[in-house]
Amino acid sequence: MKSMHFVGFKVDWAISIEIMLFAAFVIICVKLLVPAEILDHMGYGMENVKIEVDEDLPNFFSVIKFTAADEVLEEEDNVQKTLGFLINDPDTISSLKKIIMPKKAC
Repeated sequence: MKSMHFVGFKVDWAISIEIMLFAAFVIICVKLLVPAEILDHMGYGMENVKIEVDEDLPNFFSVIKFTAADEVLEEEDNVQKTLGFLINDPDTISSLKKIIMPKKAC
């Protein structure tokens, strides 16, 4: 029994999937058919360089600016009041609430 599922080119709910499928097919064909040297020269290649990650970063809560922390807290309160759900982890919010304004030097 035939399934009667064919690829069509009419504008309906599946056109976005068909466009992405066609784009992926074109990318795969280009990667397979065009030599790597040409892709590198055109800027589409990947370098074989090991990425170094700085793992000695300071704690987020000790370097965040007071205004940024206040903005996150206000956004959290607004979303909770208007939409009724949390967008941040409750532990993050409690840690941000503990941040105090630094004292100005006299």
